[in-house]
Amino acid sequence: LGLPSQAATGGHGPSARISSRADSSESRSPGYYDARRLSGPAAAHSMRQQVHTRSKAVESYYRGLGTQAVVSMDPLTHTVRDLGKLNGYLTGRSSASARTIALRYVRTHLADLGLHKGDLKTLHLRQDYVDSVGVHNLSWTQRATGRTVFGNGLIVRVTRDGRVLAVQGSPVSHLAKLAAKAPTGSKVTAASAR
Repeated sequence: LGLPSQAATGGHGPSARISSRADSSESRSPGYYDARRLSGPAAAHSMRQQVHTRSKAVESYYRGLGTQAVVSMDPLTHTVRDLGKLNGYLTGRSSASARTIALRYVRTHLADLGLHKGDLKTLHLRQDYVDSVGVHNLSWTQRATGRTVFGNGLIVRVTRDGRVLAVQGSPVSHLAKLAAKAPTGSKVTAASAR
């Protein structure tokens, strides 16, 4: 705060020198790149497409969660990335097993999650981790044609008294159909993928 502002020094003060060094080092660093991440016009187009293709029933379910709902959809997969409530739970209490509760919720809310009935066959339980407060964190990977999808799947968090706390993960919808259309017979090396 004690340094003179850039405007007062005509852009030649100590702060200008520091920022120019930082800018030059940032331009030389390789940065982070993920081909699955949408940005700019592609992300905006994807979000508009999601809003226009949602059914009235799905919109009604989201509104019914209340003003404290967290609804985040993945712009690439058009499936739920994060669904929950800041002030409560997605379901009431249940004495069933955490896995039964989680799968019952997913089956009941397939459209709300952006999934279809056939997508259930692609889900394979990877882990049921119980954290220090007793929440079951059940995670499923997705598989098609004997291969596991990288970076996508489903996570359902169930409290110790059987309430669904949140659903996350950006699963791939219609995975079996997509896998059937994919080219077969050739393997892609790491170098050619890069």
